[in-house]
Amino acid sequence: KTVVNNMTEEECLAKLDELKARLKANEKEFKQAKKEYLPLKKIMKTLDNDKRKLRRKEAIVAKQKVVLYGVNNIGDIDEEKAKKLEEDLDILEGFRLSVQHCEEVMAANKERYPILERTFNILSENNETIKKDIEETENAIAALKVEEPAEDTNNDADNK
Repeated sequence: KTVVNNMTEEECLAKLDELKARLKANEKEFKQAKKEYLPLKKIMKTLDNDKRKLRRKEAIVAKQKVVLYGVNNIGDIDEEKAKKLEEDLDILEGFRLSVQHCEEVMAANKERYPILERTFNILSENNETIKKDIEETENAIAALKVEEPAEDTNNDADNK
């Protein structure tokens, strides 16, 4: 029997079967964690983006109000600018509602989110590690199968 990495072919095959079973179980857990984590991650990303957009839009609306209703423009209000201001106010309100909704969802999952994130990352790393181990074990098995015929030819030469 040939030995690669201190393992025989039977041991390598047993290890490969065990690794495949671990991978299957890990992928099942990973799929579940992914199902719970990714929507919350998306909400968190939306929250960050909408907060940034909200701050920008608030600054733009404030400038528009100053230009439109400033001290020097009391009687002279431009209708186009007023219409644009109303549209921007509607957009601003939409961002406020979005930020409020996202904050409520994240507040409800405040304790759960870090745990889900950690679990997701750990299971993802485990998946990669197991896949790498499977590949190494398959390479070891392939090396064993290559060595076996070479040994048979050597044995034939010894027998002559």
